[in-house]
Amino acid sequence: MLAARRPAHRRRGPHPGEEATAIRERVRQGAASVVRRRVALLRGTAVAVVVALSFYVPRGRTDLSAPASLLAALESGTVGAVQRFLAVRVLGRHAPPTYTNDHALLPYVAGTAEVLLAAALPVVGLAIWGFFRERYAGRSRPVVNFAAYWAGAGLLLFPLATEVNQPWVAVHVLAPATVPAAVGLAALWNAAAESIAADEAARLAAALLLLSAAGVHTGAVVAGEVYDAPEADDALPGYAQPGAEFRAPAAAIERAVTDGTGVDVLYVGADLAVPDESTLDRPPVPEAARGAFSARLPLAWYVERAGAETASVDAPNAMDESAPPVVVTTPAHRRAVADRLSGYERYEIEQGLTDRRLVVFVES
Repeated sequence: MLAARRPAHRRRGPHPGEEATAIRERVRQGAASVVRRRVALLRGTAVAVVVALSFYVPRGRTDLSAPASLLAALESGTVGAVQRFLAVRVLGRHAPPTYTNDHALLPYVAGTAEVLLAAALPVVGLAIWGFFRERYAGRSRPVVNFAAYWAGAGLLLFPLATEVNQPWVAVHVLAPATVPAAVGLAALWNAAAESIAADEAARLAAALLLLSAAGVHTGAVVAGEVYDAPEADDALPGYAQPGAEFRAPAAAIERAVTDGTGVDVLYVGADLAVPDESTLDRPPVPEAARGAFSARLPLAWYVERAGAETASVDAPNAMDESAPPVVVTTPAHRRAVADRLSGYERYEIEQGLTDRRLVVFVES
């Protein structure tokens, strides 16, 4: 006997009016939550703006008595900083050839990871062990977890944001990683102590071996990179702006730069010349000009701070008879440029720690 069919029951969805009411209720609750937290939100916004301004407002260009200068500085330190970041890090990566300053992420991450393993392998290993022990051993402390997540995210975020693939980027990862690493080190020490109490020779030997390896590795890195003179091709030190003073040539350049029209600073030499100086006004730096711009650093920052108009030529014989007040060249062209100038004071400055020098002639 066939069973009687039961009528199928259809699930009735919410009425359109009910959906609209629910949406309005959620919006109302969200607005009420914002109102309740308005003081904290305003404080957080104020702190974020102050931090952004302290980092990104142009130095030496803000005149508090001139509202236009103050507003321009505020715009440059907030909206302008975001625009420059997007131009280099986002558009520069995904929209060639309009933006040719490509910034590949994976090589930068690999470079940072290589430095971490070569210079701080014990910290990395102890941090990983400390994090998993803290996370899954029944005791989870928010501070340790936060520091571990910070270090893990930093391994991706800081190589993304950095301008160059240099060893110092690893410091931003190592600093938070020391917290879970301390937990791992304490656990390793406790394991050694418990092994002594329990008379477990194998476990004690393993713990002592790991502790000794951490100490030996750290000592070897310190001895090789701090007390021993590193070679120019060493991957761990980052050769940046040297300790030599730039005050004398920078002050001379600022005095020589005039407010009139015309070129103030002329770069002489194929290593310093760029096809179009206007391409250096805002990032990203085009591929064709990247080598010359890097050769000018860090002097280019002081020239920019002085508000100087710049030009460049490939060789000394391309210079005009009337030279600008400041001429910058390489040691290879020092004599040829000096023969074409009269009444100029010469400065020789170190651009880096690997024999990068520039010769600056300033009209006296």
